[in-house]
Amino acid sequence: MSARRLLPAMALLAVAAFTAFLLSGHLTSQAVQDPTISLDMDTNGTSYNDSTNMMTVGNIDPTSSGSQNVTHIHQAHLVIKSVEDLVGWQVRLNYIGDRLRPQGQNITPFTDNNTLQNVGFTNLPIDQTTFVHRDATAAAGIPAAPPDNTNTAQTALIGATYNGTEDFAVSPDSPAKAVPDDSSYSAPTGGVLSQLNLQVVGNECNTGPMTMDLDDGSPNPPGSAVVVFNGVGTTTTNLAESALFDGTHSETGGVCASPTNTCCTFSPTPTATATASPTATATPMPQNYTFRNNTTEIATTLYMQFYAPSITGINVQSNPPGCPQPSTSFSGNEGSVDWGVLCVDPGESVSVSVSLSQATPLACAFWLQSGRALQPPASGCGTPSATATLTATPGSPTPGTPTPTATATATPAPTPTVSPPPTCLCTPSPTPTPTAFATPTRTPCTICTPTATATPTSAPGTLVTYTNQTGVTANDLHFYTQQASMTLTVDVVNNAPGCAAPQTSAGTTTGLDFTFRVNVVWPSVCVDSG
Repeated sequence: MSARRLLPAMALLAVAAFTAFLLSGHLTSQAVQDPTISLDMDTNGTSYNDSTNMMTVGNIDPTSSGSQNVTHIHQAHLVIKSVEDLVGWQVRLNYIGDRLRPQGQNITPFTDNNTLQNVGFTNLPIDQTTFVHRDATAAAGIPAAPPDNTNTAQTALIGATYNGTEDFAVSPDSPAKAVPDDSSYSAPTGGVLSQLNLQVVGNECNTGPMTMDLDDGSPNPPGSAVVVFNGVGTTTTNLAESALFDGTHSETGGVCASPTNTCCTFSPTPTATATASPTATATPMPQNYTFRNNTTEIATTLYMQFYAPSITGINVQSNPPGCPQPSTSFSGNEGSVDWGVLCVDPGESVSVSVSLSQATPLACAFWLQSGRALQPPASGCGTPSATATLTATPGSPTPGTPTPTATATATPAPTPTVSPPPTCLCTPSPTPTPTAFATPTRTPCTICTPTATATPTSAPGTLVTYTNQTGVTANDLHFYTQQASMTLTVDVVNNAPGCAAPQTSAGTTTGLDFTFRVNVVWPSVCVDSG
């Protein structure tokens, strides 16, 4: 939703009459129009009664789910409400074409057995001169499906109009006017403009919600609109974002195996010298990530931090549907992707390729809205790298404070039990077969946004125990943490045996309020493995 990425505009192929009324709009309507169009992903509760020529729309559900791991069709309804004297309509759709795409539409999905005609809201009234429903003409401009697993953003335009001379009686209302123009029909709770056949492409099990975005005309004209009869002609009303309501579909459960609580994983694995040593020297290569907006708000910016100051470039591989081309920036171990406008809806994803000067895992990532961090974050989402890093084992945290976690050795460390289960920010990108490497394991992120359990302690704050599982002796520890205060004090409660007291420091990071990079540095190499 919101501002959308400029894609090649598609002409809505239609009969001349449809083109004519879509281009009209210089006349002033006498009706008070406040139409909305919604995507109802669960059509249960919506029905048509041909005995009374009544259309009933049930509760509109913007979400749906299934459990299939192959290409298939999911049907949904386009529903209009609060409209008077409708002649025709069109809807702009934005989507990821190799995930969920419109395959086609049926503008008359119901049957009137009395007139032996197919019926939709557009031709619901019965013409009192012929005693049958008007014929309706559909129009659609839908691009062909792109290759699967390419995360290709696409846009489509669909619409319909009834045929023949316009007048008040044959132009449907929902709900009815105080004094109805015609009593041959009723649609008190809305009307079904079209039944969309939405194609789920390939195996989308546990890949997160797939969004079908209803959009206005900015920046992809023409946008969604309705055409109404005004007594002497027609008026076109362009619909704003606030009048358009999207839908999402997910494939989970059943034949879809239960997903692992994985926050972020990268691919491809950097090419390295084949050796069993955990200190293998790797040749840095771009790492690919797919981040999904798992918050409940529209985001403007994606913020990333890595465990070492090594970012040399960020390239957006797949943009969220309809979003403008973002700008990227990076400095040291921090980087961001900024669209500049409210654009990335909940459930939408972006795929980025991050170039690094040295192999290093992702530390954390946040979605932002005009500089404000959205919740939940993916805190401590580490991934394996050529050089083993420390593993964070939660101790006795204080309620409400995220417990920082770094990545482990090639063998995954046990995942601590948290309640509720982690809410992850991003999903793994497809990964090619890795080159010979120092026994890497795609370790799932252990903690994303846990609810901590209180344990009595003599010192305030969060107590976290870190265990060196690298197999080598270390002399420094670094991690990130977020809290609701701009001041953070770090104390070493239990030092490693035989080690001198370390120096501790904590500094806020750029781009996020109250997010700290904590450093614990011993004067010598003394923290043995284990």
